Amino acid sequence: MTRRARLFLLVLGAELFLSPRFCLSQDWDMEIRRSLSTAKGLLQLDEVGQGGFRIYLNGTFIRELEGFGIAVWGTLPLGEPPRYILLGVDTGNGFCPDRYLLLDVTASPTPYLTREFADCSPVPKIQMQDQDVQIVFPSSSYEKTQAWLYHPARRAITRINPAEASSCNPAALPNTYRRNLLCGAMSSRLLDF
Repeated sequence: MTRRARLFLLVLGAELFLSPRFCLSQDWDMEIRRSLSTAKGLLQLDEVGQGGFRIYLNGTFIRELEGFGIAVWGTLPLGEPPRYILLGVDTGNGFCPDRYLLLDVTASPTPYLTREFADCSPVPKIQMQDQDVQIVFPSSSYEKTQAWLYHPARRAITRINPAEASSCNPAALPNTYRRNLLCGAMSSRLLDF
């Protein structure tokens, strides 16, 4: 083979290898897992590769998380396009199955995703407390009751004493819709995948 033929094959191989189509085919597979209309546009949760999830709001990348699954555990305000979305990331660990993050889509200038909080806590309850968001996790066989408070103005989530958490007595309210509206969503995951 002549030097010219070898150079031609080398250039052709490099062109194929570096072409956008070839590069994209080598990237991780991406699958849209869930979309949710919010107060600031479309929230999209995408599964990327094995154990990766990307969060987008109106096409703008927010953060990539690792886990075996991701679920929306609650949204506020109820009955309106959500401003606050409680996400649970499945760790795959049988003892501490979920990590939680709160997404504030109306934070300015960009949406804000909190740090992880409340490991090992089952069945969160999310509700408004004045201008803040309160998340309460009931006790379980391996974890005490936890309460967390997100302050939108400061973009901070802090653990609070469960006794300080506002108490809502849902049993005293007449129907499920009103109970959920006043006390916040409870029980199981809203959007699980």
